[in-house]
Amino acid sequence: MEAFSKNYLFISYDRRGNGSSEAPVYSYSPRAHAEDLNQLMNFLGIKESHFVVHSRSGMIILIFLKKYPGKVRSIIFADAMTPLVKLPPLWDHIIQ
Repeated sequence: MEAFSKNYLFISYDRRGNGSSEAPVYSYSPRAHAEDLNQLMNFLGIKESHFVVHSRSGMIILIFLKKYPGKVRSIIFADAMTPLVKLPPLWDHIIQ
């Protein structure tokens, strides 16, 4: 984090039910986590960001990207879970 913070504002937060955050009694999903991220960015006045995601955050950031594409400048997936998707035919020649 120290290396990033020399040139960027670096924010690391606990998702609901993870780390030091309390787990709510009601159900929460990757969609709810994506909305939490949107609310956090709005509260902090962050219009767009680069993201480094790990583990379950891979699914969350993809949901966030689909709903708020203008807020995502780039994503680094660090050992993150992502759903398997079929790439468009345009990519076929690249991955074969």
